[in-house]
Amino acid sequence: LMDDLGEYDSAMSYYIDALDIRRNQLGLDDIAVAETLYSMGYTLHNNDEPDRALVCFEEALNIRRYQLGEDSKEVGDTLN
Repeated sequence: LMDDLGEYDSAMSYYIDALDIRRNQLGLDDIAVAETLYSMGYTLHNNDEPDRALVCFEEALNIRRYQLGEDSKEVGDTLN
C-alpha cells in the first residue's frame, strides 16, 4: 500500500521489518522470504534505485529457483 502511494521509504521500512521476521521465523530460503525480496525489488525499482532492486530480485530468484524449480511461474515472473 505504501508503495502504491509513493511512500517508498515507508514501504521499504516495513519490508525490511517483514524480511527480518520471515528470515528469523521461516529460514533464509523460505518462499515467503522470496516474496518479500521481490516486493522490495519492485519498490526500489519504482524509486529509481535499479542497483539495489537488482540485488533483491536476484536473491528472490535464487530462492524461487531452489524452492519451486526453474519452470515455475514465480521464476518466470522474477525473470520478467
